[in-house]
Formats: sequence, structure tokens, C-alpha cells
Amino acid sequence: MPYCNLSLLMVYYRLDFQGKNAREEPKGIVFLSKLVLLFQFCHLCLFPKPNVAVTQTGTMLTIVAECSNCGESYTWKSQPDLMERFPAGNLLLSFATLCAGASIRKVLLVFRHMGTLVYHEPAYYYHQRHLLVPSIVAFWKKYQNQLLQKLRNKEVVLAGDGRHDSMGHSAKYGTYSIFCCTIGLIIHIVLVQVCHFICSVHCFTYLFYARIGIAFLSIIL
Repeated sequence: MPYCNLSLLMVYYRLDFQGKNAREEPKGIVFLSKLVLLFQFCHLCLFPKPNVAVTQTGTMLTIVAECSNCGESYTWKSQPDLMERFPAGNLLLSFATLCAGASIRKVLLVFRHMGTLVYHEPAYYYHQRHLLVPSIVAFWKKYQNQLLQKLRNKEVVLAGDGRHDSMGHSAKYGTYSIFCCTIGLIIHIVLVQVCHFICSVHCFTYLFYARIGIAFLSIIL
């Protein structure tokens, strides 16, 4: 019995949407034929068979029901809007794809094989360039500043490691991460385009990255 009660509680929590934001709120897949069943009557005067028009915006459906009896129209959207402009499902799909490191082409292909309505690939890159990456960079800078403020005027032990080769071929960009052993967190990441320097020895390349990172930290700290 305790196990059954715990399972029911977990199901209730999973389906509960009170007090949750757009990302945390539970979402499900709805078939269009089942969805239009909810619009068999006017939502204002309950007159049967209003004129129903369905439009798609990426993952969002918009249904407009016009009643021939009262002359009023009722608009319903399957998703809330974020920033009063973008359907939440579109942005959240791009966000989830980016955070998971997944291929957007394969993600969209999965949806299309299933017949699920979704946006086209250019929309993902628009979200990534203009919304997601700027938000991630802003969050990282704020988080980094908080870490550096805690370390200001303190003795710390730093370690670093760099990488500019990826899976057997030369990557376009190289990275060098600086790890603070004192607090056990990464406090700085250097990203440099490979063409900015010419070097055939890996250790010299890492030294190049390290100098950039240490120069930054010496200014901040």
C-alpha cells in the first residue's frame, strides 16, 4: 500500500501544473482530430457547430471559432507566449535541443516521422543566435562575477587544461578552462579561433590559451 500511495503521489506531482513556469509545466501530444472535438459548441452561447479555423505556428496551434448564432469569435492557443512574441513550445524545443547537444536536423526528423507539427530548421538557428546564446552568455558572466567576488583578495590554487583538436580533426576553435581547486569550480573559459595563431606543438598552444586566461583573471582579481 505505501508503494501504491507513493506512485499515485508521483503521478499527481508530475501532472500538477500549479506554480510551475512554462518549462516545468507538463506537456502532452494531442491529436488534432481529438482537439477539435472541444470546439463543437460556441464557448459563449453554446450554439452547436461553430466555424472552426486552425492555424499553425511551429509547434503551436491557434484555433478560431466563429459562431453563426451570436456572431462572436473565440480564439484559443495551445501554448502561452514568451516575451509576448514567441510561442513557448518553439523556444523550449530549441532550448532543450541546445542543452542536450542534439542535432536539430535529427530532432526535427523524429517529429516529422511521427507527424508532429514543428517549425523549420532556420527557426532554431534564429532562436539560438538571437535569444538562447545571448541569454547563456549573460547568465555565465553574472555567475562568473559572483564567483570572482568571493575569491577576491584570497589565495587560490588554479589548474587549467586546453583543447583544440576534436575527434581526430582540427577544430575551428580552441578552448582553455581554468579550474579553481580551492572551491572546486571552473571560473573562466577561453575560446579562441585557431586561425588567430600558428602553432604546431600542442603544449605551446595550451600556453597561449593559459596566458589569455591568466591575464583576464589578473585584471579581475
